[in-house]
Amino acid sequence: MARRTKRENEQIIYTYYGINAETYEVESVSQTRGGSLTAFRGDNYICLPIGPGCIAKSEVVILFKLQGVFCVPAGFADSESTKMKISELQAKADAIDLF
Repeated sequence: MARRTKRENEQIIYTYYGINAETYEVESVSQTRGGSLTAFRGDNYICLPIGPGCIAKSEVVILFKLQGVFCVPAGFADSESTKMKISELQAKADAIDLF
């Protein structure tokens, strides 16, 4: 079996969206084919490996402190249904932030 190249390992296969529990903003985290979770927070680029036997969505919730997380395959990240789900998530975040 051939080894994957660095480019293949860095290919995004899923994007997770959720509400940051501290800032109440909608954030996204990408899962790469190589088994890493990546995100930008402010000026920081965060890249964390997914542990063996761990479920990526659970890791997103725990490591990035996101709530209401949903997952979208990379090919559907710009679809209308995804944009609608993100806007619903933003409305929920705005409602939480009012309290």
